[in-house]
Amino acid sequence: MKAIGFKLRGLVTLLVLTVGLVSWSSDIDSKDVVKEESVTILNIDKGFTAAIKMDFEIEYTAKSGREVAIELREDGKWIGGKVMQVEKGTNKGVISIKFQKAPKAGSNHEIRINIRPKGTTWKEALNGNSYKNVVLH
Repeated sequence: MKAIGFKLRGLVTLLVLTVGLVSWSSDIDSKDVVKEESVTILNIDKGFTAAIKMDFEIEYTAKSGREVAIELREDGKWIGGKVMQVEKGTNKGVISIKFQKAPKAGSNHEIRINIRPKGTTWKEALNGNSYKNVVLH
């Protein structure tokens, strides 16, 4: 009987420690990390001229060296993109996409932009934006 009581006390102690650790670690909100890293397109409201090379003015905040990736979609299909290395801090810059031929004019475009660790893909993006119904003149 004493052995069962000892094992039961050990299990209760383990449970209390586990709950305490889970409660302690839950104070860290992963959304706060995402908010610290961001990227946005500054000239999105102006619309864009459909051309072989299109420039996008961006502003980003990065906790360390990162990549900013941008892509343009037409009728839901990927037509071009670019990845640019950025430094730690809050900065502005221009990222350009070069196409084999100019995209079609119209409002059926979507621009996706994200910030991510260097050498990763969109799957590991820390934060980003998707702009739908973007007008190309």
